[in-house]
Amino acid sequence: MWKYLSANFTSWAAVKEPTNPHPDKVHYIWKEASALLFGRYLRPAMRAALFGAMSRIANVTVAHQVADAAGRRGIAITVTDQTYNEQLIFDPDTYVYLGSRGWWHQDGKLVTNATAVTRSGFVDKVGQLP
Repeated sequence: MWKYLSANFTSWAAVKEPTNPHPDKVHYIWKEASALLFGRYLRPAMRAALFGAMSRIANVTVAHQVADAAGRRGIAITVTDQTYNEQLIFDPDTYVYLGSRGWWHQDGKLVTNATAVTRSGFVDKVGQLP
C-alpha cells in the first residue's frame, strides 16, 4: 500500500480504492491506512490526503475526549462494526498521533488493546534514540 500511496496521491480526491481480495475490505483498508499514519514519516500533503481518504471509509466517525494508554485525552477517528472497534487518537491542538485503543472478538473472547506514543523522532543511525 505504501508504494501505491507514495506514487499516486497528493490530494485525497486523487486516491482510488485499491483492488483488494480481503473479504472485509473496510477493515483491511483501515488497517493499512492506520499503519501508514503511525508507522512512517508522511509529508504533510500525504498525511492530509490519507486523512481525507480515511474519512471516506464506511463507519468512520470522530470521538472527543478519548484517552490513550497514558491517560492523555484527545480526538479519535474511529471505525466500528459488530466485531471490532478501533480508535486512532490525536492531540486536540497539534494533531500529533498519541496512540490507539480498540477491542475485537477472537476465539470467542473479547480482546482489548491500548497504546501510547510517548516519544518519537529522527535519528542518524540504527541504535540511536531520539
